[in-house]
Amino acid sequence: MKLDLNSVSTRDAHADDVPYLNNLLREVINIYVEQTWSNPKDLETFYIKNTLHYDGVLIFQKDKKDIGFVRLEQRHDTIFLDQLHLAPAYQRQGIGSEIISAVQAFATTKGQPISLVALRVNPACRLYEHLGFVKKRENDARYCMEWRP
Repeated sequence: MKLDLNSVSTRDAHADDVPYLNNLLREVINIYVEQTWSNPKDLETFYIKNTLHYDGVLIFQKDKKDIGFVRLEQRHDTIFLDQLHLAPAYQRQGIGSEIISAVQAFATTKGQPISLVALRVNPACRLYEHLGFVKKRENDARYCMEWRP
């Protein structure tokens, strides 16, 4: 998949990127996982279920340095935004908004909605809502959100 971005470049992830993907996932989301589940067993279960592979992953680069990634999955008639993470030094600079907008543009060309699941305590939920995602379902830990073109 190709995303049209101005502030970062992209490259397809490869097998040797898997440690980077999983380390960045833990670095970025650990604070929210710990706020959601305090039991160490529950924390490890979360990370086991969210262990990443490189299929469907685009890595973002700025000045030839890996700064984050997105994992998208085609599911029947929707695009599932499975993961989107930026290294902390690159957050709050508009890069995440640009990436989501590019995914929305891609979804529009396909005529498909985007769905995602986010931890309720993750402040990215506010960004998703700002960019037009709506909460479709929720439980104690997560929001299921959707955007339609």
